[in-house]
Amino acid sequence: MATQVFVTNLPLTSTEDDVQALFGQAGEVVGVKLVRDQQTGENKGFGFVHMASDEAAQQAIDIFNGFEYEGQKILVRESRPQRSKKERMDARRQFADELADKLNESNPKARFQLRRIVETQGRTFAQRLLDETLKIEEEGGMMTLDGTRRRTIGGVYLYLAWQNVPIEIRDKIFPDRARLKKRADQKKRQNTSESGEEVANEVEEAEIQAEPPAPAIPTAELIERLAELRDAEQLAEKKVEDIRARRAPGGLFSALKDVAEIKNQINALLKEYPGLE
Repeated sequence: MATQVFVTNLPLTSTEDDVQALFGQAGEVVGVKLVRDQQTGENKGFGFVHMASDEAAQQAIDIFNGFEYEGQKILVRESRPQRSKKERMDARRQFADELADKLNESNPKARFQLRRIVETQGRTFAQRLLDETLKIEEEGGMMTLDGTRRRTIGGVYLYLAWQNVPIEIRDKIFPDRARLKKRADQKKRQNTSESGEEVANEVEEAEIQAEPPAPAIPTAELIERLAELRDAEQLAEKKVEDIRARRAPGGLFSALKDVAEIKNQINALLKEYPGLE
């Protein structure tokens, strides 16, 4: 038994002296360390209490775990020693491998993507996506972009991951998509440059102001991107409907915000490439 205990769900107004006085009822307290925001200095609601003995630490857990303190039920447990970086990485890899097995995913590239999701976003995020994936499967699954077949369970998971991970992390997890986007951007710039030269020649010859030519025909990557956004829009709208059906306000604002953001992306894409519709 360690002499240090971890305490969480403390009132944000608590101070080290407050916590020391509270835990002093269980035995001698050597020290208290509350975790604070580095910028504001505000208490984050959790910290560590160092008791003088194993017996005092166990007594603190027995007395105060689930104890109501200033209107909040605090949680107290033994403070586990921090694992090494290698141990944390090994644990994440094991979790990612188990996740791949649950998704029946044997493709090396997909397993790599799953590992990167766990490494960059954490196990809680990965587990939440798994729960969403299983729910979609129970409701009939998700079709591919061309509508000809159902996505595999692993395909559903990776699609949800692509929609939910931060943009700045996406390219590290899905390098193939990043390369496709880069090629599309390069082609767009090339077409713009060529169009600009043609317009300049026409102006010089005809001595009139000419409009630039229409954008090039959308590439397959752009069409695929629009289809993905349409799928994401349907999922987001369904999530809003589910929340409203449960009459549970929690999460509704976030869900509506997701729908609005996806619609904005679709509108921006169609505005730039009207030929996509």
